[in-house]
Amino acid sequence: MKKIVLFLIFTGLLAIPGLVTAQVNFDLVGFATQNGGTTGGQAGSVVNVSNYTDLKSYAESTTAYTIMVNGTISNGANGGTIIVGSNKSIIGVGNTAYLFGVGLDINSHSNIIIRNLKISMTGVTTRVDTPGVYSATGDNGLPQILVNGGDCIGIRGSSTNIWIDHCELFSIDPDIQTNIDLYDGLIDIKGQSGFITVSWCYMHDHHKSNLVGASETDLWVDRKITYHHNYYNKVHYRIPMYRGATGHFFNNYVVGAVDASEIRNGSCVRVEKNYYEALHYSIYTPNDYPGNTERIDNIEIARTPRAYPGNCVATIPYDYSAVLTNVTDDVKTVVPLYSGVGRIGNDCNGDNMGTAYLDSCGICVGGNTGLQACVLDCNGVQDGTAFIDGCNICVGGNTGNTACDADCTWTEYQAETGTMITGGTIDSNNAGFTGTGFVNTPNAIGAWYEIVVNVATADEQNLRFRYANGSAVNRAVSVLVNGSEQISSLNFPSTGSFTTWDSVAFSLSLIEGNNTIRFVSLTSSGAANLDRLDVCQSTPLGVPETNFEAFSVYPNPVTNLLTIELGKEFDTNSVIKLYDISGKLISTKKVKEATQTLNMQHLQAGVYLVKVSNGTKNVVKRIVKE
Repeated sequence: MKKIVLFLIFTGLLAIPGLVTAQVNFDLVGFATQNGGTTGGQAGSVVNVSNYTDLKSYAESTTAYTIMVNGTISNGANGGTIIVGSNKSIIGVGNTAYLFGVGLDINSHSNIIIRNLKISMTGVTTRVDTPGVYSATGDNGLPQILVNGGDCIGIRGSSTNIWIDHCELFSIDPDIQTNIDLYDGLIDIKGQSGFITVSWCYMHDHHKSNLVGASETDLWVDRKITYHHNYYNKVHYRIPMYRGATGHFFNNYVVGAVDASEIRNGSCVRVEKNYYEALHYSIYTPNDYPGNTERIDNIEIARTPRAYPGNCVATIPYDYSAVLTNVTDDVKTVVPLYSGVGRIGNDCNGDNMGTAYLDSCGICVGGNTGLQACVLDCNGVQDGTAFIDGCNICVGGNTGNTACDADCTWTEYQAETGTMITGGTIDSNNAGFTGTGFVNTPNAIGAWYEIVVNVATADEQNLRFRYANGSAVNRAVSVLVNGSEQISSLNFPSTGSFTTWDSVAFSLSLIEGNNTIRFVSLTSSGAANLDRLDVCQSTPLGVPETNFEAFSVYPNPVTNLLTIELGKEFDTNSVIKLYDISGKLISTKKVKEATQTLNMQHLQAGVYLVKVSNGTKNVVKRIVKE
């Protein structure tokens, strides 16, 4: 993760196409500007995150950070909660930053900015009773998501100076998902929390949107909240439900609601220049705990008749004239056009409409960073030397694999033809396997599977095992050949799901004829699901010494340095391999020029074989080491 030293919060003044009466300004205004103001993590470093672990680590630390979120972040079926610490900015990059099943909890922390993020708790898919995750009966006898209290963003305790801007928050169309308690709020504010601004957010497809105050006894004098230029589309209730102190609700567009702005319990809220499409109740208060409003120039297309809340004059201490959409009729055009994610366009360097991006090493490059993208080899190593050989296997570098002969013969062994420890099964429930099924070993350390393969010649053979690993953990195994361990740990990384198949490549020293290869699990999860073992059988080393003009070797016999002079057909894209007389591979060298040398000084006296391959032809010469 690369730290960037510059972050600019975007301020925009944009003309609306086709409208001469409206302009938009994305400056921070409202109650978040009071009580000392809100700057988030501006005083700290800028970091980029693209996974749950890193986001949680930076957001929950006590250090100030501006955290740039890249792509989708989730935490599996059980979802997760990020407890946001003070002095943080959490900013989505571009228009794809998405917290899927991951909620934000702000509990007695202050000076926090959340911008340009898409958040939905629909990523919590567990539907069995699990503490802190899901209850089949909930608080009111209905199924209920418990992660983060069911909220996309929950603000509680004594949290102050918070700005939530240009976010998209949602669940499922409430006409389809009719359980009003399955999810709780999109943004809920409780306790002694205040000096908060929620602006330019797109909130949609949900039952209960914005709760302010948990109950009629949850009141606080400095619960001061501004909602402006938010787009509420098919949110049925709580736009907002407001309890206690002073509020400001202006230039919001409400469509597809049932009951919108419920002002309760002594509140005084300025409700100004909002546009309410047809609904049941627009601005109202209950009889038992009445609140009050200062209503200014709102448009209500159609509503069921009901007395408005009592009148009051809200104390609004800040200037908001620069951001106010003065013509209420423009709200229904301005707000949908500029609310939600992708409207402020920060790149990973924090630059508005910038072109910096995260490269394959997770570093912010391009744009104004002055950095170039890193280069990974096929093994995922930066500036590594691994490459794809003629058999489409990643070899060389740090892989531990040697290049195969492109003209080798692949022999396929279906895994179901092997044997395994008691308790293992041959399954066929995960699509994508070959043959009649796949091997599923028990989930235990020491669980084993073995198969017999036959090769024509003793040699270092290249193999690949097709597998699926839908778990999040690497399922490593040890590999034994004819009872002797040759690989202490062979990794089978996660493939993301048990219907996604991949291959792991490795090399084994095999004898002529039958070889029993056993794979033994090193983890409590057992081995991966095993589909097919492929063996690349090289051209036999004992071919007649023909085509002597192809290359020459000298001196022969050799004591120290062997020189190899290559003919034209072997001068590029060729590989030189040295074997002992039993067929054991000693060394591999890629051809870079016509004259090559091999250091034989360290080898024991005896007969050796030099094999040169160019992908279509193999030539072998016998040499003697003295």
